[in-house]
Amino acid sequence: MPTKKDEHIDYSYTIYLDKLAYSINKFSIIKRNEWMLEKSHYVITYVKQTFGGAHKFKSLAEKKNKIVINLADEKGLP
Repeated sequence: MPTKKDEHIDYSYTIYLDKLAYSINKFSIIKRNEWMLEKSHYVITYVKQTFGGAHKFKSLAEKKNKIVINLADEKGLP
């Protein structure tokens, strides 16, 4: 929640997922990622490894036939 020092920040465009209110923190990122995939046609990632949460997210997006742009595959990027 905003504090006194944050009063000048506009939170009206913030999306808060009700699903996350009842998720254990450990699973909040997974639930958020699933929600993003439901709402998206395109996914932009930066995944270099074949393990970990980012790789799982990228794989799930590909499995759901989303258009995945992996910036790690782009030439000229570190």
